Amino acid sequence: MALRVRKPLVTTAIYLLGYDLDPAHITQVLGVEPSSSQIKGGFKPGSARHIARTGMWTIMIESDSRSASEMVDELLQRLENSGRRLDRIKGVQNAHLDVLFALDDGEGSKQTIEFKLTRTQMSKLSQLGLGACITVM
Repeated sequence: MALRVRKPLVTTAIYLLGYDLDPAHITQVLGVEPSSSQIKGGFKPGSARHIARTGMWTIMIESDSRSASEMVDELLQRLENSGRRLDRIKGVQNAHLDVLFALDDGEGSKQTIEFKLTRTQMSKLSQLGLGACITVM
C-alpha cells in the first residue's frame, strides 16, 4: 500500500472582533472589502438560525498549495496602505492573525509542519496592532 502524503489545507486570516464592531465602518476606514463579516445580533455568515454574539470583520486566504508565509504576506499587503493600528479602530476589541493547518488525512499519518514568521512580518503585525494564533489540527 502506497503512502499518500497530502499537503495540509492552510487558512490564514486577519480577524477584527468586538461587541460594538460595525463591519461597514471597518471597510470604510481600511478601504478593503472583507472576506466575511457579521454584526452583533445579526445572523452569522452562512446561517439563517445562529445569531452572532459579537461583530466580526475578516480577510481570509485558503490554499493547499501555497506556503502559510506567502499567504501572511498577501494579507499584510492588503492592509499595508491603511497606516492604522487595527486594534485601535472604533469597535475593535480583538485583532489578530490566525493561521490554521488542517492535517487530517483520515489515516492517522503524522506530518511535520514548518511555519516561519520573518522579522519583517512580525514588525508589520506589530505596527498593525495584531497578535497571532497558530492552530494545527
